[in-house]
Amino acid sequence: MYGTRVGGVTPHAYGLQVTVLVPSATPTQPVNEGDLLKLITTAPYSAAPCADGDPVQLKAIHGGVTDDTTPVGCHLYGFSRVDKFKFTGAEPTIGASVVAAGNGVVKVSPENNGTFVLFVDSSRNIVEVAMP
Repeated sequence: MYGTRVGGVTPHAYGLQVTVLVPSATPTQPVNEGDLLKLITTAPYSAAPCADGDPVQLKAIHGGVTDDTTPVGCHLYGFSRVDKFKFTGAEPTIGASVVAAGNGVVKVSPENNGTFVLFVDSSRNIVEVAMP
């Protein structure tokens, strides 16, 4: 008997969610609701199915995605939010970490610090970053 209790699984509408593309999605290898995914660095907001031993970063909220152009809604784990920043210096690559550069902008971090660049707009010097 569950009734009203504390704890349990977080409701579907709670938590950090993003949309990603899954380049490996095909009619024979679709992305299904509940599939576990990981972020990849080959393109902005892209993911791949987790292999044995991979850390789980995403869980598909819906399924039936059979191509690489249909966005997949996912819960994003291990990050607190996705935010947009101006960057200075070298253009960050997808998957890079960033640090503060002063004056309210970021720059590429020399080491992984738990941030993850998801998107780069080089014409506007803007990055979208998953923040721990």
